Amino acid sequence: MRRIFLDSKTIKKIAKNRDILEKELKVKIVEGKNFIDISGEGLTEYASSQVVEAINLGFDIQISLLLKEEDYILQKIHIKDYIGKSSQRLNQVKARIIGKQGKAIQNISQLSNCAIQLHDSTVGIIGRAENIEKILNGVISLIRGSEHSNVYSKLEKISHEEEADLGLKEKMPQ
Repeated sequence: MRRIFLDSKTIKKIAKNRDILEKELKVKIVEGKNFIDISGEGLTEYASSQVVEAINLGFDIQISLLLKEEDYILQKIHIKDYIGKSSQRLNQVKARIIGKQGKAIQNISQLSNCAIQLHDSTVGIIGRAENIEKILNGVISLIRGSEHSNVYSKLEKISHEEEADLGLKEKMPQ
């Protein structure tokens, strides 16, 4: 059994979708006041905890459920690891990642074939393992101050080299 401590908003979201989550993940989920317990086999418990962590970061349930497949992973970038503790700088970096009307985060997501969420000072990324490294480099470059156009250009170059649709595009919300 795994116990995961969460805020009440996430617990309510999981409780609302418990039937879907239990069926898809083949686990039993029990909510507490500030936690959930997940019971199942070892690997399913681990995958379930990754799905719950993704939901906690703000990912849609269907995108989060991609993590039950072995070739999808959740990667997190802690912005403060790159900028220190300055709240003013944090707000600037978050704005750079999101972009005007959400265009930057949407472009990066499409170019990398990964789903991205910004939650507090953490960037969450869900994608196939082979796509994660390229998006990590792009997001870290943005955090460090690279121009959006340079990041897009690098991601486009990598995308054109691979050219194959890896199946996430049709599952990602537009």
